[in-house]
Amino acid sequence: MQPRVRLAVIAILMVTVAVLALRYVSDAPGAGGGEEGPATTRFTAPRFVGYHQGVRQWELEADEIEERQDEKGGRLVHLTRVRHGILYRDGEESMRFEADRGVWHEKSSDLTLEGNVVFTNQDGMRFTTEVVYWNADTEALSSPTPVRITYKDQEFVADQLDADVKADVYRFIGNVRWTNEAGALVRAHLAVYSDEKGVLEFVDLDGPAQLIVER
Repeated sequence: MQPRVRLAVIAILMVTVAVLALRYVSDAPGAGGGEEGPATTRFTAPRFVGYHQGVRQWELEADEIEERQDEKGGRLVHLTRVRHGILYRDGEESMRFEADRGVWHEKSSDLTLEGNVVFTNQDGMRFTTEVVYWNADTEALSSPTPVRITYKDQEFVADQLDADVKADVYRFIGNVRWTNEAGALVRAHLAVYSDEKGVLEFVDLDGPAQLIVER
């Protein structure tokens, strides 16, 4: 190999190594940072399964998962564009969900979903809100932000939702408004629905209920 050619090849190799080294540093665990501590692991398009006390509670996919440490040294897993989520009850699929982002707390096994959160079930129920908290110990689902639920010809709106997924009991709290396509209207401060009993109860009605009776 001629000297000039040899020098050109060496120069190209040196530039390539420098670029690869820079890319490694920028993507390496610990690069960057933030208030919650440096990232420890980052990978794209994974399937993530949440277990608590050996029981599978949910699973999901995300465009990106990034592990970080909180201020106490605990592990937080940040999820970007949550999709194909499945929430389980007694080992069976209960609901499916998606959201713009989420955080899994390793110590408690709790899950937080934020941004365009949507839950659906096999019966056609659709639940939308902006923030949802999943409590792994109690198997409870709660939303402190306004919620909207549609089911067949019915629509529910409320300020908050507390759901005992294990018992299949749902509590709608604050400015509850229930309507259907026939024109029925009920306003209340609280509504409780039990899937096992198939009963919907309104507590502390806000004005008279308007019900339509078909003849």
